[in-house]
Amino acid sequence: MGDYHKEIEGAMHGYGFDMSWGGWWMLLFWLGVLALIIWGVRSLIVGSTSSEERRGPSAQDIAARRYAQGEISREEYFDLISDLELPHKAKRSER
Repeated sequence: MGDYHKEIEGAMHGYGFDMSWGGWWMLLFWLGVLALIIWGVRSLIVGSTSSEERRGPSAQDIAARRYAQGEISREEYFDLISDLELPHKAKRSER
């Protein structure tokens, strides 16, 4: 039985049944590649939703908040809203 293992070990040049340093480096390399793939996919998925959150509130939201808190009057609020919608209406009429 002992001769059999020596024959296999000789045929595999000593890399048969134990993990040498090269095997550990290869394992670490592939784990690193896998970690980078997971990180990349995760950042693409999370990044697409968080970019909208990073923008902050819209101008209409800010005007509505200021009106609700009493910082601006009703007339000022509607003036702001109509001014903010004006560029959108102008772009639509040009098409």
